[in-house]
Amino acid sequence: MASIVVAVDGSENADRALEYAIDYAKRYGAALHAIYVEPEMAPPRALEQYARAEHIPDTPSAIYHAIGESLLDRLVDRAEDAGVDKVERHTAHGDAAKGIVDLADRLDADAVILGSRGFSEMRGLLLGSVSMKVQAHAPCTVITVR
Repeated sequence: MASIVVAVDGSENADRALEYAIDYAKRYGAALHAIYVEPEMAPPRALEQYARAEHIPDTPSAIYHAIGESLLDRLVDRAEDAGVDKVERHTAHGDAAKGIVDLADRLDADAVILGSRGFSEMRGLLLGSVSMKVQAHAPCTVITVR
């Protein structure tokens, strides 16, 4: 069975990439592997305030973990509602590009699908975007969705 890795971070481009990945998985009968990579940086103040209001511990790892779980829950529901037969969730910590590439390598994935820009856009301008790093290092086809 073919396998596709789709990266999610809650951005509009990642959402469009998810729609593309769901369509691709249905069309080719592929397993869909969704990954959320929890950043190691401090969350913005607005996220910390949201965490307190929602009774989520306001440590960076707890905040990012809660966000990732919520995104992955919605992704699985959307993919299953659309008729994707096999959907699996994955999380990683640290560098997003490395987490995505490592998962694609470990799964011997046929393709990685991700948005062209996520929430780390400003940092990406300085350090190189996640999508560019994944394209450079992935062991398979990479589809970048705008």
